[in-house]
Amino acid sequence: MIAGGQTSAHVLRRAYRRGASLHSLPGLHAKVFLFGEIAVIGSANLSRSRYFEAGIITRDHVVISGVASLIDEMSRRADVIDDRFLDRISKIPVQRKFVQRVPASFRPSMTERGNRTWIIEVNQLREHAFPEETHAATRGLRLAEKHLKNQRNTISWIRFVGNRRFRSDARKGDSVIQIYKSLDLKYPRVFHHSAILRVQNEARCTRFYVESAPDEDKRSLSWTDFMRIARASGLRRISKHAMREISEEIARRLHQLWPKAKRRLR
Repeated sequence: MIAGGQTSAHVLRRAYRRGASLHSLPGLHAKVFLFGEIAVIGSANLSRSRYFEAGIITRDHVVISGVASLIDEMSRRADVIDDRFLDRISKIPVQRKFVQRVPASFRPSMTERGNRTWIIEVNQLREHAFPEETHAATRGLRLAEKHLKNQRNTISWIRFVGNRRFRSDARKGDSVIQIYKSLDLKYPRVFHHSAILRVQNEARCTRFYVESAPDEDKRSLSWTDFMRIARASGLRRISKHAMREISEEIARRLHQLWPKAKRRLR
């Protein structure tokens, strides 16, 4: 791509000096962008194009989780671009071409896995519970912060024990709807979809780090209002002690109906 002029070593170096994290993956042709809570998927590059391009811009949480997982997966498979890499590609002679075929042996194979949405019961812990786990929890928080999609958001964690499917099957990139039971309130509040940023297995528990928007308290629903949109979404037999995965279609319907439930309460 450097030799054919499709990728500019000069542009990469400028981005690197500005603090961008750069990776190189032979055969990569996907164009996906994640800007906080907005995902862009299409055919266009960030540079100018002489061709007709198309794409979609969405705030759909299912799509955003999928894009985040794809970027994370590609980053793990790719080579990190550093000064030595940039020095090397800057010496490559450039002869501009419009098409450069990539040999099949260089085309990366990606495992397709849909991002799941879970509804889980979460009980507030008492202050200073499990002090022996403080170091591990803090370390995980620092690592999770690297994956925030929006720097205005915050991170909280869920300490999970037992042998329910959520503990074994939930992964980074999945979303959780929390039925949150506070020590101070009689009835639970239900919190909007949050992305799992990190899954940390520890000796006595599994800790799930989730991303939370600044207005998550205002967006939360009472149990009664959540049940109303749950029924409208086709979700049946849901209890306050739920610990289950829901279909992508129901997750999307809940996401669409959530703002309407909040407007009805005003």
